[in-house]
Amino acid sequence: MDVDNVYVAVLPPVDDWQYVLNKPVQHTNGKIQMRTFLLEENQLKQAELLQGELAGYQLPEDLETLSDEEYEEQISGYKQAVRQTLQDKQKEEHKTFTRGKPIVSYVMLTAIILMYIWMEYVVGGSTSTIHLIEWGAKYNPLIVDGEWWRLFTSMFLHVGFLHLFMNSLALYFLGTLVERIYGSVRFIVVYIVAGLTGSLASFAFMDAVSAGASGAIFGCFGALLYFGVIHRELFFRTMGSNVILILVINLVFGFMVQGIDMGAHLGGLAGGFLAAAVVGLPEQKGYWKRYAALFAVVIGASILWQVGMNQDSYQAETDLQIAAERIEQGQLQEAIPYLERAMENDTELPEVPFYLAYIYLNEERNAEAIPLLEEAIDIRPEFHEALYNLALAYAMEGEEDRARTYVDRAIELQPDEQLYLDLKDQLDGNQ
Repeated sequence: MDVDNVYVAVLPPVDDWQYVLNKPVQHTNGKIQMRTFLLEENQLKQAELLQGELAGYQLPEDLETLSDEEYEEQISGYKQAVRQTLQDKQKEEHKTFTRGKPIVSYVMLTAIILMYIWMEYVVGGSTSTIHLIEWGAKYNPLIVDGEWWRLFTSMFLHVGFLHLFMNSLALYFLGTLVERIYGSVRFIVVYIVAGLTGSLASFAFMDAVSAGASGAIFGCFGALLYFGVIHRELFFRTMGSNVILILVINLVFGFMVQGIDMGAHLGGLAGGFLAAAVVGLPEQKGYWKRYAALFAVVIGASILWQVGMNQDSYQAETDLQIAAERIEQGQLQEAIPYLERAMENDTELPEVPFYLAYIYLNEERNAEAIPLLEEAIDIRPEFHEALYNLALAYAMEGEEDRARTYVDRAIELQPDEQLYLDLKDQLDGNQ
């Protein structure tokens, strides 16, 4: 809070008073600053400095010639001018935060909630990688193949209820605030541009399948930071410290927790800031800054697109996850192409040969399953499920000694697993 303490006198004080004018007084760690002004005949410059901010009110220069009644009338008018200036400033600040109604924010919030309900209760699950890809999640190989629209549709999908809840909460508070400041038209531009730049950054730097409105939400942070650049004093007097603190917490949390798409977060933050600079605040002047920001958005998006297109977008983990879901659903044949492609591109994932061997065992192709299981065990010697399946494969091939060796190793790792104990009892009973 800034306070102007004004003394009005025909004659200056007789004691030492100059230091009061020359040095502002600060209270509460600098959060309250008081400046003192003395209005008297020989200090009209200070009076003019104040009058320039006070509703056009002018004090007469000959205060000492006025009668007591006239003097009181002038001072009363000056007080009223101070009050009117304060009221005008408060109205202008209130207008700054109420230029628009949060219609678009509520529409976007409704859209992501309805999409989550559709995915969860109609499609069959919002956490399924298969369903996410089918309904428009960001999946780099398909974007490279021409499905660029995934950069947009991924903004409306969410992976599980917690993901939806956190983003909905952020959109409810941040989105509505930004829309009230910028207005609905400007807000929808900021929201979409931030969401797309977030998706582009994820496309360029993150290989995993991803979805969510996080890029657009961090774009709201960027828009508030741009507001702080234009209205620095108002920003820090109202919400600035809280906005920056929450943003820093989110960024630190994102870097510390595995699985969070920081490409989308940082890309959305930068995109939201630049998009806010492009559309500008209501009544903001300076069009050359908008053109410069638009140029930065176009160049930045183009660079991210080229980086993403030139990256090796294949990720064996995604194929493995899709294959695992297919197997869980009983679609064994549909899982084979994903596992074979993963085998060709990445031999460091023991689950790939394990799942492929599992399918072969179900088809009684034991001889083909055995080398795959041995490969999985070579990669991860403590892979007890692979040891059990290998023992099972050897048992079905009639090689009981080898089967006994591998089931013993599996039991050493998991001594309480009943399946392993049953297989060992069966092998021992055949001796």
